[in-house]
Amino acid sequence: MDIKQLIKWGIDRWWWFVISWALCGLVGLAYYVTHAPQFAVEAVLMLRQTDSDSGQAEMMQMMGFGGNKVTGDEVQVLSSRDLMGKVVDTLGLATHYEVKGKRFWLTQYPQHDLTVSTSSPVVEPITVLVKVTKSGYKLTISDGQHGTRHLKVSSLATPLPTAQAGNLYLSLPDTVTEGTYRAAIYPRIVAIDRQLKDLTINRLNRESNIITLSTITSCPPQAVATINMLLDLYNQESGADKNRLAVQTAAFLQARIGVVASELDALESELASYRRTYHIADLDKTADTYQQLGTSYEQQVAEIDAQKRILDFLADQLAQPENAYTVIPSNMMLSDVTLQDMISEYNAHITHRNVLLQTATQENKVVEQETQQIDQQRTNIRTALQHTSQAMALRRSHILSQQNQYDSRLEAIPETERHYIEMQRDRKTKENQYLYLIEKQEENALLMSSETLPAKIVQYAQPNPNNQAPKLKIVGFVALLMGLLLPYLVFLFGLFKKEML
Repeated sequence: MDIKQLIKWGIDRWWWFVISWALCGLVGLAYYVTHAPQFAVEAVLMLRQTDSDSGQAEMMQMMGFGGNKVTGDEVQVLSSRDLMGKVVDTLGLATHYEVKGKRFWLTQYPQHDLTVSTSSPVVEPITVLVKVTKSGYKLTISDGQHGTRHLKVSSLATPLPTAQAGNLYLSLPDTVTEGTYRAAIYPRIVAIDRQLKDLTINRLNRESNIITLSTITSCPPQAVATINMLLDLYNQESGADKNRLAVQTAAFLQARIGVVASELDALESELASYRRTYHIADLDKTADTYQQLGTSYEQQVAEIDAQKRILDFLADQLAQPENAYTVIPSNMMLSDVTLQDMISEYNAHITHRNVLLQTATQENKVVEQETQQIDQQRTNIRTALQHTSQAMALRRSHILSQQNQYDSRLEAIPETERHYIEMQRDRKTKENQYLYLIEKQEENALLMSSETLPAKIVQYAQPNPNNQAPKLKIVGFVALLMGLLLPYLVFLFGLFKKEML
């Protein structure tokens, strides 16, 4: 049978098409009026790259790989279960509440009439249907694989036992006198996966730092709250990771300043007491003269001692097993530029490993390679710290030998005056150390205060006021098409059946 014969067959049986269009139209109309409208919700995020991130992206492009590796990693972080788990816990998304409307079920968020909870965590989803009647409540409880129960109760105050989650507690406001409500309690991991399944995270293009987060939902307020909370938590946690190094440095500096300040106060008290005891009134000029002679040596020794303490602190940090994969302070202004660069690179690899572990396990090949590289870098840094410390010790010995020549000049003056001058010199040394640490503390505080958030939220989550689905035009077109095809399908099925017989 050719096309002309099919057209002629359709014209002769035009009433089939009328009936088919009527049936398909009714089905389409029923679908349209019984399904809640779906809306699109979208947010836009722009990542801020550090200099190292920019260099990494340029290197990838020069090697011919293209794309932005950093942005790809951040997409994985945004879609991680850990981050979404915190959103689910904060917003209480493990329980989903609905109320029966005139045509379809409506999600209730953030306010909900029905409240459901269990005495123990659920292992499988539990669904509770509550119908309010004049005589009480009709309940339908689906307890996972343990089956479904139908109950009639006069009050919701009595807990209901479940097979998997202890007692089930229900409550409704006294003002609710009619209506049908439904609640679903999901295990935490299931609730997380439901949110991640509904969320789409994409880059604007392969080279862009723009990330879009979007979803299609029948409850825009819940989707807006979920996406915005996800963005805020991402910024907070990423900022905390990048700021942890400065925090550790601040703690170290604060501790050292306290020690040096205490020693300086003790020296000041001792010096004042010495002056009163021996009636020393006018040795300041003599002390200043000898201090000027040895100032260069004192400053060099003080700087070496300060650097030595920093090296000892870093070596101690690396030697502790619990700090094996923790960043170490790198903004301590070490005199050894090579060592400073090694520590910065070491911290960058640890930060990258922590990002990978948010979406992968330690057995992942990429994570294992990163771990091996960190272990090798840690060994290299410890060796470099040892060599640098030895070199500083030799330099300090050389300076002290020159300082001994200066000290021999003090032997020509009385013991009392010489001891006073030495005390003045010790005080000056402690003052230099104190001022040096204060300067570093201010620099570190400025660094912490100037830290910007790792991502700029270009647009917080906003719903599109025009419903995404179902659309009346599309439903009508599908119904028209099905109404046209259905009679021909019936006809072709009849021919096929005859041929088979």
